[in-house]
Amino acid sequence: MRVVLNVVFFSLLFLSVESGYCPPNSADYTDGEECITCIDADAIFQNAQKACTGIGGRLVQPRNAFENTFVNQQNVQNLHAGSTWIGVARTNGIWRYADGSQLTYANWKSVNEPNITGNDCAMLNGTTAQWISGNCATKRPFICTFSDRDYSCPNGWTRYENYCYYTPSASNWGPQPPNITFASGEALCVQNQAHLVSIHSEAENNFVNGLYADAIGNYTSGCSIRLEGVIGLSGRTWTDALPTRL
Repeated sequence: MRVVLNVVFFSLLFLSVESGYCPPNSADYTDGEECITCIDADAIFQNAQKACTGIGGRLVQPRNAFENTFVNQQNVQNLHAGSTWIGVARTNGIWRYADGSQLTYANWKSVNEPNITGNDCAMLNGTTAQWISGNCATKRPFICTFSDRDYSCPNGWTRYENYCYYTPSASNWGPQPPNITFASGEALCVQNQAHLVSIHSEAENNFVNGLYADAIGNYTSGCSIRLEGVIGLSGRTWTDALPTRL
């Protein structure tokens, strides 16, 4: 009996290489002690909060006109000037920052905007840089901020140089590992703000192969097993848009 298993590797895009440095796909924010990154993936407000927390941060909380303008510039550059979640929400009838602190700044589209029933979460309109209220269950892109000095790989991920890597374990798969196609693997990675792994050096290839070996070690009894790793290569371009160099 032969079981074919496609093992998925994620390559997380948000990781610092040293203290005081904003990683790729992010920029310095305000006082130089934070980084800002735009997540071009639709999520409800609660899940957007969780995603930001997962990279050691939070939904962006503009505290003055300067910050609001800067956040909107990032929105225009990276999210096509759409309406994006920011860290402002209404609880018990009061609008606050998502961390519970009192608003120090607001830029509502109109005086009636924060009073719309059922719209308890705030979005930044990329065209006007004004705030609009929305239903928290609406799926929108979002913007996170995080410390540029103290962040690392999420639990269960392995760091290598500037990135974090993840492969599901037997506890994730259960007794019968699934078949995962290239398209579904990449889609799953994108849901985690990541991509299928891209490999750009022999050293990185050896590192990924080691993760691969650890993953397949859980499936070596009873059957003759052939395991195939799905990597993020389509034609001559990796799924994270970097060209091939090997």
